[in-house]
Parts: sequence; C-alpha cells; structure tokens
Amino acid sequence: MMNSKTLFTDLMHRFSLQETEDEKKAILYRILDKVAGISATHIAAEKSISIAPPLLSQLQRTLDRVSAGEPLQYVLGECEFYGRTFRVNSDVLIPRPETEDLTRTALELLDGMSSPRLLDVGCGSGCIAITMALERPDASVCATDVSLRALEVARDNASILAATVDFHRSNILTEPLPVSGLNLIVSNPPYITPDEATEMSATVLEHEPHLALFTDSSDPLQYYRPILSHSRNALTPGGKVVVEINTRYGDAVANLFREYRFSDVTIVNDSSGKQRIVHGTFIGE
Repeated sequence: MMNSKTLFTDLMHRFSLQETEDEKKAILYRILDKVAGISATHIAAEKSISIAPPLLSQLQRTLDRVSAGEPLQYVLGECEFYGRTFRVNSDVLIPRPETEDLTRTALELLDGMSSPRLLDVGCGSGCIAITMALERPDASVCATDVSLRALEVARDNASILAATVDFHRSNILTEPLPVSGLNLIVSNPPYITPDEATEMSATVLEHEPHLALFTDSSDPLQYYRPILSHSRNALTPGGKVVVEINTRYGDAVANLFREYRFSDVTIVNDSSGKQRIVHGTFIGE
C-alpha cells in the first residue's frame, strides 16, 4: 500500500513540464483521476492506495508525453466543452473557451425560433453541433467537415452523448452546402494565415491538425467568402450566419457580411474581451 499524497509528491518531482507549480498540480490531479481513479479528495485525505507496477508505468508514460509537449487533452483522449466531455485526438482541434462563446451566441440567436434547422460548417470533433442538438432538442442539426477522420470522431461523440446530428463530408471551398431551408449556419473555420505560424506555440503547431487551423494562403477571409456565398442558397429569409474569427479581422469579416447582403451585422467579444464572433441576418436576394 502507498500513501496517495506520497505518490502525488513523488510524481510531481518527476514532472518536468514548463508550467507554474499550480498548473502542474492541476494537470497531475487530472491525470491521476483519469488514469488511476485517484481523486484530489483521496490525495488531500492521504488515503492509502494500491498501485500495481503496470499502472505506475502507465502514469509515468502519461507524464512523459505531457512533459514532451503533447496536449493533455490528446494524451487523455478527452476535453470538456460546455459542461460535457468530448472525445478528441490529433485528427481534430482541441475545443477552446472562445468556441464555447461562439456556441453560446449561436444558441442565443435561436431564441424565439421553433424547431429550427441549423448547420455547423467544419465541425471537427462535433462539439458545436452536438452541444446545440442537446441544448435544443427541438432543432434539426446537420454538420459538415472535409476530413473523414474528423467526422469519425464527431460521430463517436454524437453516439456517446446521445445527440442526433446528421453528418456530411463536404468541402466548403469547392462544394455547395449539402442542406437547405436553414435558420442558422454556424462555423469555426480555419482563420490563421501561414505567416502567423511563427507567433504560435510549438504545442499547437506540432500536434493540432493544420487543416483545421490555417488558411491555404495569406488570405484571412478565404473560408468566410464561400460560407457566406453558399449560405444565401441554404438559408430561409431572415436566416442567420454566425462565425468565429481571427481577432485581427473583425471589421473585415463584418464588411464581408454586408457585401453578401446580410443585415444587423454584429461583432461580439469573447470572454476575454477580444473580438471573436461575427453574426448577421440574411435579408434575401
């Protein structure tokens, strides 16, 4: 038998992650809970535990992967989003707080609508579409992605969370949207230009899918143009589009909405106070 707090202290000494002491502790608490079923309560109470050598080895391998820069969410295979646990791997982006803000805004735009039809363009792990399907059980929800591997993750998440979402493989750059009669289109498309890569952390660059991060060129609006263009044939009059954006291009994206005949165009700040979301209402041809 081993004292759980002694184990925690021992593992902390072996943990070489370049973070603050409090951040390292938080990560280790999560690893112990997920991998070994040892909770923070057990550790605080210095509960006696039995750790078999294979489990101790697994804990060390997990620490080694995180110490080497692999995102904890990929190591554990899961991420929290909007109060739910989603499966993630390196085929999909790790859902971030600002995308929770996007989802929250999209749900607010559905207020007052009965049985709305909505589409998530570039769904990745499915976190937006699945959340909206669960938060609005009366909605008909579809989602697209160009990556078959991402769609596999999204379908798994929908199955695990018992959400009804109709998934399609589709490339927004080359194909029209696969559904019509929509009340809302939501998207968190790639919006980082290649020349911005030098400003990003090695953890993101080395592990998260570039297909979901970067535009193909130096054009930061590359994905918004086809989303807005195709949406005009897919939305009902008064339908809405809401997108996550690069904080540098809020005005440019908002102006693009206006060029495509959207009204009530609004830029929304995320929880950290940065311009992160743009939405507008399609006024018809």
